[in-house]
Amino acid sequence: MKILLISNELGYRGTPRFLVNCAKIAKSAGHDVAVWAIETGGLAADECLKHNIPVFIGLNYLTAVKEFNPKIVHIHRGGGASRRENNILRQLKKSCFSRIIETNVFGIADLTTPSPIDVHAHISRWDLWRWRQWLFPIHRTGIYLPYCVDTESFKPTPSDFRKKHNIPSDAIVIGRLGKTDWTTLSNAVVPAMKKSENIFFISVQDYSDDLNATNEWPSSIKERIIRIPTLKGAEELSAFYTACDATMNFSPIGESFGYVVAEAMACRTPCIAHSKPRNDNAQIEIASLKFGGYPVRDSSAAEKTITQLSSNPPTENQKRLCRESIVNRYSIENFTPVLLKTYKLLAESDKTGKDLEKIFRRNGFETSISNSEIKNSLKNVIGGAPDLSTRLSMNLAYSLPNALRLHWQARHSS
Repeated sequence: MKILLISNELGYRGTPRFLVNCAKIAKSAGHDVAVWAIETGGLAADECLKHNIPVFIGLNYLTAVKEFNPKIVHIHRGGGASRRENNILRQLKKSCFSRIIETNVFGIADLTTPSPIDVHAHISRWDLWRWRQWLFPIHRTGIYLPYCVDTESFKPTPSDFRKKHNIPSDAIVIGRLGKTDWTTLSNAVVPAMKKSENIFFISVQDYSDDLNATNEWPSSIKERIIRIPTLKGAEELSAFYTACDATMNFSPIGESFGYVVAEAMACRTPCIAHSKPRNDNAQIEIASLKFGGYPVRDSSAAEKTITQLSSNPPTENQKRLCRESIVNRYSIENFTPVLLKTYKLLAESDKTGKDLEKIFRRNGFETSISNSEIKNSLKNVIGGAPDLSTRLSMNLAYSLPNALRLHWQARHSS
């Protein structure tokens, strides 16, 4: 079967990395696979070529893509309406009779009607729930199909990392990969560091210059904050994660999936994950309490968690639970048959809408997430449920887009 995977670009962020994994899995299963980057190539394109997967780069390859004549088109995109993307998908559906699945990265509903997409796959349970909220009362086929994690590459990797950076072997190390919110650090980590002299903080690949918040910190704090410009490849990153007692995810907009959370936990390192119910919130799904993580409501809860870690570091059972939870939920080995079943069900059926969704549900796919599950996930964090202000703004954020759409329809219907 011919399968075409599409993305706007093929750098090496989360979306292209997942696309490459899907392409390699489909090719290994004997399918004829090609990849199309509508705009630019990059490291992910090179990875495809290394595995003899043809790559088209640029919008001008639309004709060549049509000649490839794919049965399945798997587009990886942020979600939301895109005239260009929808036009491309309509042309492929018309010319090649393709069946189309999207990986919707941010759980944003594209209200374009009619939609050229047959199945909308979501990479977190939170995003599937939020997509349904935004889409209601329109019904489209949605499934839960999360990213996969290379747990053979991201695994416990003992090294001399601490010695290399002059960190005592008995220190409690909190790590952060990516841009660090230094104001949040002031509110969450620094107070804990003032209480305990054995807490160190490592910031890796932080490209921000916003260090104003650090000006008034005492030297005893600054000397325990280590900035590392970059780490390359799974082995170096695994060594970093393994050297940490916990990582910290305090992204201002949350995570639609959270590779940095999942890959750290694959290395047996729990994550302190800040709940962001008004934004993406997959981080507390991956690093929930039942999977060995530390989901926290706010900076105050994070400070208490870090302070407790200074005297009660993660246990061996907790570390083992972290890795097992990632392997069981997201490993490539477990993801492979699910992805191939997705393509097979879509290719073998001409159904759409609720009839297609029933087929996926009968075959073990989750097609909706209950309100009670979401409410429980927000309550089961360190620090408790969101405050009233956050709950109200959350409700507004998920009902307002739909209200605006209904208002527009009422004004323009005839």
